[in-house]
Amino acid sequence: MRLGDHSPVVDVTLRSLSKVPGDHLRFLQLRGTRIVFAPTIAAALESSWAAERRGRRLTREEALDARARFSQETETASIYSPELDIIVFPTTWTSKAMDRVVFHEVGHALTFHQAEVRLGLLRNLPPDIARHLQSPHYGGEDDAGTLRRRCLEALAEAYVHLVTGRAEHLSGSLLSELMFILTAVAESDDKIRLDFGEDKDPSALRVPKTTIVGRDHPELGWLLAPEVPADASLEAHELADDELSCRRRRRHAA
Repeated sequence: MRLGDHSPVVDVTLRSLSKVPGDHLRFLQLRGTRIVFAPTIAAALESSWAAERRGRRLTREEALDARARFSQETETASIYSPELDIIVFPTTWTSKAMDRVVFHEVGHALTFHQAEVRLGLLRNLPPDIARHLQSPHYGGEDDAGTLRRRCLEALAEAYVHLVTGRAEHLSGSLLSELMFILTAVAESDDKIRLDFGEDKDPSALRVPKTTIVGRDHPELGWLLAPEVPADASLEAHELADDELSCRRRRRHAA
């Protein structure tokens, strides 16, 4: 969706979005997340479209706060609004590091609602993430919401590292939480979190509970090829071709 006149910033932003893993964007699309372009971030948040999505208009205080916080003066090049589930990009200013801005906000959209906030996520951070979290925007040391804000920021920054091929710089706990969120099923009862030491393989730190689906499954059974008779004399490559053809037919029929 775009609000206001077209701007070259839109093309720049879309170019950066094209570098995000397609599966992640498709997930957000299916969830109903929207990407909004507007002259300013505040203009998007105050729009009638946003009011309808939110179920109310912003109060005067909220509108003034948005104008003050999300501006060119504060160097805010994009935001993710968890209330609206939208990523907003202004078209009247941008960032020189647009790829990073886009990856960061997509990371927020992917992890914000699934994050399990805990102090362990903030230990042994790469220097660039540690510096980022020291910003006063994320609260003072005595602020009750500081831990949550910093954990959410750490996960968004970890997503930037992942997409740009620097995941090896992340701590085991932060990387494992990020990978768990990106691979876990939606139902919270089907999540299993296992914390190991920093010397363990990060890929083994988060294990989603597996559900076995058979051919008799009422919704997903059609995805599976028919069983091969025990006395089948076909060569292996022929079996593979038959299975692929069967899956294609079932998919098209569905």
